[in-house]
Amino acid sequence: MFKRSRRHICCEYEREEVKLEDGETPKAAYMAWLTRMKLKPRSCHRHDGTPLIFSREGSGYSQVTGLAEAPGAAFRDRVPIPGEFRFHAHFVCRACRVAYALCPPEFHESSFATFDTSMPGRTETLAKGREFVTQVNTRARGFALFVGPPGLGKTRLACNIIRELDEADSLYVRQGEVTYALRSTYGRKEIIMSHPKTNSWHNQYDDDDEEPETPLRALRDVHFLVLDEIGCTSLANDERLLLDELIKHRYERDEVKRVANMLLTRLKRLLTFNWRQTFQARARVRLAIEETLDTGLPRAYSPELYQQKCGTVFEHIYENYQDAGSRVFGNIN
Repeated sequence: MFKRSRRHICCEYEREEVKLEDGETPKAAYMAWLTRMKLKPRSCHRHDGTPLIFSREGSGYSQVTGLAEAPGAAFRDRVPIPGEFRFHAHFVCRACRVAYALCPPEFHESSFATFDTSMPGRTETLAKGREFVTQVNTRARGFALFVGPPGLGKTRLACNIIRELDEADSLYVRQGEVTYALRSTYGRKEIIMSHPKTNSWHNQYDDDDEEPETPLRALRDVHFLVLDEIGCTSLANDERLLLDELIKHRYERDEVKRVANMLLTRLKRLLTFNWRQTFQARARVRLAIEETLDTGLPRAYSPELYQQKCGTVFEHIYENYQDAGSRVFGNIN
């Protein structure tokens, strides 16, 4: 069901250990190294020499570590080596990404650059497509609805959007395929709404996964979903139910991420030194949690369950964050 395999994505990795010059920052050194790596010609062997482009996913730098030699150090303890960093760069074929998303083969090598703008309104449509890509890449969320009769380029534009995304986890599927997958589970009702597999999409879509997959889970957990040909025919009740559950879940998932990032930003200002030692500081943190969750999250919990969840979040913060610098605060993607 919606089987995909990353083994079919043509990619290259560049790795190098670099010793920084005096006064040189890791970021500046990495950007200079990355510029040199981008100058190397690279092409896909599956799509007639389509050039490989840099991908943020799997790229970056980390400090090199070595075995600790200080007296009393535990066996095999590793410590950072000052001034030495390991640089990584990942280059991928965008056409392979489109193929991985199960887009129609005729659109694997198409792009915004070759989109036909000769018809009225096509230029504005293309501009909105580019704008949508920027929104998704920047905010990790977005919703677009393409409406119109056949032949206007809706499917091609959707595939071109997938091509330009930073995140590789995309899926294209037609409404008829969703209906077929849903109704094929009617003899196995226990898997329609849940599946014991991990949420990791690397495992969930592996070719060796022989366990039955949930239609709803397959569509709701993917990072970017294109659902094509909705409404070409009248939807039956079961199709409407699945579509409603799918849209509701994906909307609420994005809202949870947005609120979590809001809470992290707010807590950075409140987790002062020794905040756990004073009643006023603890109260401010608890109030921030309650206000943020109350104003941002979908109305899915009863008042009692909402208070319980607020308490769980507060206990986690209290036990793990002595101050804003005791752990790495980062946005949720």
